[in-house]
Amino acid sequence: MACDRVERDERRGKGISMPNPKRRHSKQRTAKRRSHDFLTTQSLSECPSCHERKLPHHACPKCGTYKGRDVLAVATKEQKS
Repeated sequence: MACDRVERDERRGKGISMPNPKRRHSKQRTAKRRSHDFLTTQSLSECPSCHERKLPHHACPKCGTYKGRDVLAVATKEQKS
């Protein structure tokens, strides 16, 4: 019997196949697994100098300040015209 198995495996190639699930996953199990796959909104904080909404730990895109210092050169409307 062991010889039959070896011969069958040699005929098929290596005889090693990928694992497949024995049973189908239920809708409830699938939904439970996917319950944490949703997108979350970005957390925004308020800029202390201009009071605009900005990403935390980033320079303010409107006024160019970070931790009370000017770090970005921001073009104003007067400079553009």
